[in-house]
Amino acid sequence: MIFFKLNDVNDIWTWINKRFVPGLKLDTLYNGSPVDKNYNFLLSDYSSIILGYPVMRQMRVRKDSCNIVSSFYQKIDFCDSDYDFTVDDTSNYGFNWTSYDSSYLSSLSTANQYAYKNLHEAFQYSRTVASSDTTKSSYGIYPYFGLYDQYAGGGYVLKMRGRTNLLKSNLTLLQSTFKWIDRQTRAIFIEFSTYNPNVDLYAYNTILFEILPTGNILKSYYFNAFSLYNVSTANSLKLACNILYMIFIIFLVIREAIDLYRNGWRKYFTSFWSYIDLTIIAFSFASFAMYLYRLYAANEVMNIFSTTSGNGYIRLQYLGYMNDALAFCLAFCSCLGTIKFLRLFRFNMRISYLILTLKRSFIELF
Repeated sequence: MIFFKLNDVNDIWTWINKRFVPGLKLDTLYNGSPVDKNYNFLLSDYSSIILGYPVMRQMRVRKDSCNIVSSFYQKIDFCDSDYDFTVDDTSNYGFNWTSYDSSYLSSLSTANQYAYKNLHEAFQYSRTVASSDTTKSSYGIYPYFGLYDQYAGGGYVLKMRGRTNLLKSNLTLLQSTFKWIDRQTRAIFIEFSTYNPNVDLYAYNTILFEILPTGNILKSYYFNAFSLYNVSTANSLKLACNILYMIFIIFLVIREAIDLYRNGWRKYFTSFWSYIDLTIIAFSFASFAMYLYRLYAANEVMNIFSTTSGNGYIRLQYLGYMNDALAFCLAFCSCLGTIKFLRLFRFNMRISYLILTLKRSFIELF
């Protein structure tokens, strides 16, 4: 079943059961022997490992979240709108989206409590996902931009833990018996984090199904790969260059301070190049702060992985966003640095003509 040819909710369930779950868990080795429990975090490619466990998260709208035209009152008895923060459903429910009963699980036998606890929690709204049974993830769920709409953090979360057969059994119960996806469902997220030691890359992965009020389904995915630690020779050279760069930035700060002291703030702030230098300094220190905080956050994530023996939920969305922001800041510094570098060639005739041409045609161009 091809991902982009999924047309309805049943196709989504079938794809998850037959494509996603089998590729997610490595239950047997290439020779057919079962996988040792110490290596059950390996993916089916025999190379990458999954950090913690995946989650399937649902975003819903409240029942009757829009108004029916009076002419159709007798014919239509429901109206569920597009997803919006103002109609986001945050209530707790029981199975089949019935009224929530906090004593339901305690009324079951011990065996059934263990079997249905995870499924019952999938009908209760959560703003964070537990990294273990006693702690909450330090990095909560952040808003996400889909193809059709923007979705808030949180939602109704199914923890996809356990062996393949157990996962398939739970998904079948949610589909056939408990009707987890219904008319008020607007988005289904499948989120998981992975690490490939061969290339030293972490990845935060999101698969999104957007279910429109019209019944159409939009499919999309986002795989954000990044490196957190400098362990290879190439990354060590990169670290050395980063340190050298910050030394130059500190020198630039001292030089600008001397320039401001000698010329006074009136003359200093009338120069265009002063703003270029100050912007480079600001973005460079912002990049340095994000770099250090990213290392701290990465250590926190690895501590969760270590203390939970790889069984706790680990979400790298925040680190992915931090990595993107760091890249944008560095790119901005590079752009401004290139402009500043061109200034050194202003005495070259060709460069002087280029600058003069751009200056004369600036208004017409923009």
